[in-house]
Amino acid sequence: MLGGRERLRMFSSRSIMFLSRVLIFVWAFMAMAAAQLHCDPITQYEKDGSCCLKCDPGTHMSSSSTCQEPQCKECEEGYYQENYTTATRCEHQEYCDENKNFKWRDHENKKKRIPCLCEEGFHCSSEVCLTCVAHRNCPPGFGARSIGNHTHDTVCEKCPNGEFSSSNTWNSICQKWNVCESNFYKSKEGTGVSDVECEPTRNNVIPAVLASALTALIVIIVLFVILKRRSIQGYLNVNPKSDIKAHPEENNSGETLINAEEGVQRNPVENEDELSSHLSSLPEEVGVTVNGKPVVQENGKTDVLSRQESQTDTTKSFGS
Repeated sequence: MLGGRERLRMFSSRSIMFLSRVLIFVWAFMAMAAAQLHCDPITQYEKDGSCCLKCDPGTHMSSSSTCQEPQCKECEEGYYQENYTTATRCEHQEYCDENKNFKWRDHENKKKRIPCLCEEGFHCSSEVCLTCVAHRNCPPGFGARSIGNHTHDTVCEKCPNGEFSSSNTWNSICQKWNVCESNFYKSKEGTGVSDVECEPTRNNVIPAVLASALTALIVIIVLFVILKRRSIQGYLNVNPKSDIKAHPEENNSGETLINAEEGVQRNPVENEDELSSHLSSLPEEVGVTVNGKPVVQENGKTDVLSRQESQTDTTKSFGS
């Protein structure tokens, strides 16, 4: 059997061998790590022991590219590239068919994928979203608990007490009943499909009616005054001589005479022969005044002509 010293010597030699192997392994690992390149994983890639440049988003790499000078081309219409890349082709944008209720979209963004979205009022029929279907409508008495969007349909619920909805649409919501203000009373109760109706009390109806009647009366008076003024003005314009008043007839000295009843001017008789012929043609009942004017004698009264002559004689007597 080995003694204690020999055992200790064997254990020490084995420990030294183990430690030396560990040190060799660590040294080899560190050497390999030092020899490995540290390229930027986003903008660079390793090729033949070198870090090469990638093409920017929205472009693709040409086959004639070199490691440090890549030849990048812009993506074609309808294609995109989101990341730095070494690919020689861009990704194709998804086609959105408007006949399947998809929105029309702009493909000018070549750095990002543009997903297909449903038109307003439609949602995807499945997770793959191959087509869009219309949202459900909430009937009267129901409102949308959650309004539909691109991925989900509308969820309807019955309007609670005190609210109503009278529409039949996918985005209808329940509204609260109207509250009648002071001096108004509730003429109709609200339901799930109709609102509360309010009407003014009788104390408010009478002043409103009186105010309306007074306003109508004022308007009628104003219109009457306006029409009256226009009528008078029109009459004066059509009859400019209507304001001529009657004047007493003057002697036959050649001045103008005015007929009081007709308002028409007439000239006196200029010739005595004409006056005589005119008087001779009058009936016997017609008398003649001092001025040579005909006067009709009325039955039952004193002769006008004799009275005028007697007055003329009296005047002459006083004059003499």
